[in-house]
Amino acid sequence: MIIALVDETLACGARLEPICEVLGLTARTLQRWRGAPDGQGVDGRRGPHQSPKNKIADKDKEHIMALANSDQYRNLGPNQIVPLWADAGWYLCSESTLYRFLKEAEQLTPRGRQNPATRHKPAEKKSCGPNQLWCWDISYLPTIESLFRTVKYCPAYPYKGFASLEAAQTWFKRFVVWYNGEHLHSAIGYVTPSSRHEGRDRQILAQRHELYQQARRANPS
Repeated sequence: MIIALVDETLACGARLEPICEVLGLTARTLQRWRGAPDGQGVDGRRGPHQSPKNKIADKDKEHIMALANSDQYRNLGPNQIVPLWADAGWYLCSESTLYRFLKEAEQLTPRGRQNPATRHKPAEKKSCGPNQLWCWDISYLPTIESLFRTVKYCPAYPYKGFASLEAAQTWFKRFVVWYNGEHLHSAIGYVTPSSRHEGRDRQILAQRHELYQQARRANPS
């Protein structure tokens, strides 16, 4: 397609040098494409003849994906899944590999309740006097803003609100236990606040590091 467009542009009187500059190509590249065996500039390279030695087997990939999509991990991203696996004594793949697997499966979307950020320009409104336009913002739960965001996007948060004050209090008691004892926080190395507060985070991080080093020694490639 590029060769056809270049020929069309040349026929209209353009010079080759500025054409190549616009395309980000060199004249030598175009010349090589024109000299391809098929005459169409198709890339004749066949690529590697052997799979990489460190390629994960298909059956292992299926196991990794099944585990990542299980009830326990389906709402988490690779940056939390891999550390959780490490804390359980497993090293199945790296975060980047898990990202790649999810992308190939078209699952590289927010895995929790949060949707991708969208920007909508609100309809313009004008006023020419007092009390013609009002706006408001409300949060029923008095928290610091970042914590409120975590609450809203927690998979267990009730979509339709709470039936009573007692129901809200009961839910939040469970939420506090999860937030402090199960939820991995990126700012403290993907450990729980309880682990950090009790001083257990160093041992957890050291065990993860040793597990990763064992995996590296077992698969140096």
